[in-house]
Amino acid sequence: GGKERGWGISVRVHECSGSESCGGRPAGGFLLGELRQSLVDLLARVGRGGRVDIKQELKERVLDVVLSGEWRRELGRALELADRLLDEVARGYRTAYNTVVDLRAYLETPGLVGMGSGLFKPIFEMGLSFDALLGLPFYPGSSIKGGIRSVAEEVIGESHARALFGDSEEEGFAGLFSFASAYPVGCFKEAIAPCLVLTGDVITPHYLVPELGIVDAELDAGPTPVVHLAIAPGTVFRFIIGVREPLGRHREEVARAVEAAAAKKVLQEGSNPHSRTLGLLAARLALLAMSRGFAARSGKGYNTFSPLVDTGLTHKNVVSIAISSRR
Repeated sequence: GGKERGWGISVRVHECSGSESCGGRPAGGFLLGELRQSLVDLLARVGRGGRVDIKQELKERVLDVVLSGEWRRELGRALELADRLLDEVARGYRTAYNTVVDLRAYLETPGLVGMGSGLFKPIFEMGLSFDALLGLPFYPGSSIKGGIRSVAEEVIGESHARALFGDSEEEGFAGLFSFASAYPVGCFKEAIAPCLVLTGDVITPHYLVPELGIVDAELDAGPTPVVHLAIAPGTVFRFIIGVREPLGRHREEVARAVEAAAAKKVLQEGSNPHSRTLGLLAARLALLAMSRGFAARSGKGYNTFSPLVDTGLTHKNVVSIAISSRR
């Protein structure tokens, strides 16, 4: 079973009930525990002289767990803890920044981030950014910042984006925006059933042949299906952005960036670079980046988000975003 959450949006999470004990492990420990136990069993079979394809059997076991109802025994607790963790992050950001943007959006397409590393890369050849304590996938803040900055450079220009996001050169400066890592906090009720967060996926490279590696000749190329884990469409992620006020000469550069954003219809407001206007700009750029996709394989249609619409409001295009300022 599940329950309806607040926020004026249709979100469902699963929680442990009396008949569905979560046990004493850390949230998400079920998947890692199953993986560990499977490895122990496989090594025991090898020790008894058995012939075992350890990678293949671990791959099958992980997919079996993720796609079964077993995964749901721990998932609800993990989602609840992730939301509480982000509550604390937002609280800390409100003490450190002038304005905080707190928004939720759900994946329209499968999510894939951290392909080159992560917990599952030794098993699936493709990694996934995965919090081993919570047992949940996540989008690192650096990936979110890079995706949103790329959109800002395209829309308002590189120099204006630099004024907002900072410059890493020798005499550079810190940006105005700080991006927390985004975690799943539930599933959009109308987009996915059941709520599993993780799913199986397949890519089929043609120039990566197991026996030969990467090949150049067309005669050597051929489809090679690679099964891996991805984040399920419909998974709701929570994004938190801290915004600080610009200082000194930097304020003029930021004002010009805000004017450029207004000229491009990203903002409807004027050139006053106060933090609340900048918070709205950060939210608009974030939503634009989410609609296009960011992080791994976004060009192939992965990692596209839709904002959660506040169904309690008259105007259906009003996005569920909280922008809080200290003044």
